Amino acid sequence: MVDHTPLPTWEAEVAQEIHEEYISAKESSEYRVEMQRIEQEESRRWVLDARRETMAALTNAKADGRAQEAWDAQEQRELEEQTAMEHQMLLAQQDRDSALQNLEYLRGHVREPALVQPEA
Repeated sequence: MVDHTPLPTWEAEVAQEIHEEYISAKESSEYRVEMQRIEQEESRRWVLDARRETMAALTNAKADGRAQEAWDAQEQRELEEQTAMEHQMLLAQQDRDSALQNLEYLRGHVREPALVQPEA
């Protein structure tokens, strides 16, 4: 059974101080725990933000790399087309030159038709 007799004044004061220190220590502990939780959450958020930034940078770098590859491939196709057209132009010029030489040869070697004398 619990004894409910009142404590002497100095014992009551000591008990009150102990109780107040306990409450203060408890509140302080709760505050420290809450601050640690907030710090951990902020740290975790910072790490996640840093990871997001890194992933975004990598994604952009890959996209830039793919864009550069596409640009390079387009330039290569255009160069190949230009080279093919230049080759076709060269062949056409050679054909033209050959045809002109044949024409000049034929003009130089074709005899003029003899004038036919009318019978009198």
